[in-house]
Amino acid sequence: MKEFTVPGTQSTAQLSDLKPATDYNITVYAVTARGDSPASSTPIYITHRTDSTYVDSPSDMEVKEVKDRSITVRWSPAKGPIVGYRVTGTPKNGLGPVFSEVVAPDQTEMTFSGLMPTQEYVLSVLALGEDGESSPVVDWVAPEGAVTSYRVLYFSPEEGERELLPALPGDAGSALLRDLRPGSEYTV
Repeated sequence: MKEFTVPGTQSTAQLSDLKPATDYNITVYAVTARGDSPASSTPIYITHRTDSTYVDSPSDMEVKEVKDRSITVRWSPAKGPIVGYRVTGTPKNGLGPVFSEVVAPDQTEMTFSGLMPTQEYVLSVLALGEDGESSPVVDWVAPEGAVTSYRVLYFSPEEGERELLPALPGDAGSALLRDLRPGSEYTV
């Protein structure tokens, strides 16, 4: 159970860290000069079920092993109910096959094999829910030399090109893309 107080001049409150497809019982009551217990005012009871189409993103994606023809990716699990993850590897220059696989919801590591040697790949992981999917976590391997920042551009035929702002610092190795349109294909 979580409890918090908002100023008496405020008539709204934002609840955060809620799990998708979950029922919540919310009680609101006024804090008066008589005290801060529900008995000091008539409480308002609200029952709310969070949207099942929202799917939390996995986090902490990292490339663990890079070999000539294979690469291993690990991530921390998404919160809330999911049915699996889609892990995708795309050649950075667009030449060569795209690898994409759906894995079980309890799996947090994936090895792609059969990759082309010396080819750079952009990797992404997204969580799959019953009625939707999360924003993807995109990962890359830093180039040699000093990097001061990264520009992340992504494109869909429906929305055109967009840029993740602010630019990521030079030590970043992944990015979370939000507010993507379900069912749309994006090029990063």
